[in-house]
Amino acid sequence: MDVVASSLQGDHLHISAPQVAAKTRTFRAELGEIECSLASLRREIQRLECRRKDIKEELASLTYPILDLPAEILCKVFAAAVSQSPAPGIARVMFAISAVCRLWRNVAIADPTLWARIAFVPALREPRMVLDLFIVRSRSLPLRFSLEAETSITPQDWEYIARTSNRWLEASFADIGVPHAALHRELDLPQLQRLSFGVDVLSAGPNARRITFRNAPRLHSVSIYSLHVLDILGVPTHQLRELEIQHPADLGDLLHVLRSAKQLEQLQAADILDVTDTVQPVSLPALHTLSLARDAVMLIYFIVVPALATLHLLDVPDGDDVNLVHLWNAGAKVHTISLSGTKWSDVDIVLGKFPPEMVQHLTVVPYIPDMGSLSVDNPNILANNLGRRLTATALQTLKIVIPPHARINSLACIREFSTAIIARIEDAICHGEDQNESLREVTVDFEAPGVGWRDIENLKFIRDVMDVAVKVPNGLVGTVELL
Repeated sequence: MDVVASSLQGDHLHISAPQVAAKTRTFRAELGEIECSLASLRREIQRLECRRKDIKEELASLTYPILDLPAEILCKVFAAAVSQSPAPGIARVMFAISAVCRLWRNVAIADPTLWARIAFVPALREPRMVLDLFIVRSRSLPLRFSLEAETSITPQDWEYIARTSNRWLEASFADIGVPHAALHRELDLPQLQRLSFGVDVLSAGPNARRITFRNAPRLHSVSIYSLHVLDILGVPTHQLRELEIQHPADLGDLLHVLRSAKQLEQLQAADILDVTDTVQPVSLPALHTLSLARDAVMLIYFIVVPALATLHLLDVPDGDDVNLVHLWNAGAKVHTISLSGTKWSDVDIVLGKFPPEMVQHLTVVPYIPDMGSLSVDNPNILANNLGRRLTATALQTLKIVIPPHARINSLACIREFSTAIIARIEDAICHGEDQNESLREVTVDFEAPGVGWRDIENLKFIRDVMDVAVKVPNGLVGTVELL
């Protein structure tokens, strides 16, 4: 009570009305000043925050100029990163892009085409969740699907994958044993156009229902491990336009498949076995591109291809084994040819079997042994034969590709090749003969250790005398002027 009484006796209880009014005016004036100061400070803070944001953006543009790119350009950059990534790494690439910053994440998620290439990789954590995420973000776009695993997947995983088959535009199966249960289920494949099966599939027995890929009305391109996989999977061969056989095949089995593939336009065969002369030839009226490796060149004897225009020969053991008479008898006019893993002497033999006015485009990937160079080929013979073929024909473009494993002394193959051409040019000049006026371009494509300076001088001579474009795509700094 004493405390209360004491407090009630203070002077503040005796303030007069004028004093109250004066204090009120003072407090209000001071409060107004404070409000004005706070408002001014807030404006200054806002200005500083805006300036800070601008500085950060300017700094980011200096440090990370890619952040200034429009969303359309960023999408192209992201698409390039995805396209260059192996199938098992697609998810990692997309997740890494999405984790860089909010801008990249928003741009990546907004573009469904970036998520339309899907790989099911059991080795990843939660592979089904990853698959679902890509399916959602790709929206309704057709999918380029691949299955990548080192061991056979479970039937449950296959069932989970198969539910997306109605959206497959392309499907690739590599390093995987497909469960036999998959061979008894017909997939719904209304959009599938390309199929790649890089593994063998063991037969599930004579009673297996060969229907897995039967319902694919738009399927036109197939790359298969071996021929019997076509039958096991129920692939409709009658509608194929492109076919690649990755493994050696029996000649009889291959011709049996080709008899039903009358629409075939492109064929690649790795090798053939059990060649017999008793097999009847097969007519492929639409075939325009043929790629044959090793003994598969014998297939030329057993097919009639009047529309053939492009021929690729790989690892031909002997140029004498390439008999092209059957092609000419069928009316084929091959204007583009590539020879890979072939000695210069065999290149000479093969080219000698073409009418001089036929070949217009030639690509050569010469055979280069791990030890030694190609100097075993007689340069005089090359100058007289190969040089003549390349300067007195209808050849328009010539490309030489040096394999990456070539040793520095193996690069003499270019020298012999260019020397052969130069010898013919000089000989023609001496005798007043016309040069090949159709040749427009010579390309030498190589990897390290590069092309020697003498070879460069030879190429320059060819460029200047024959008035053709000479390109060295991977040229050294000192050869830039050659481009």
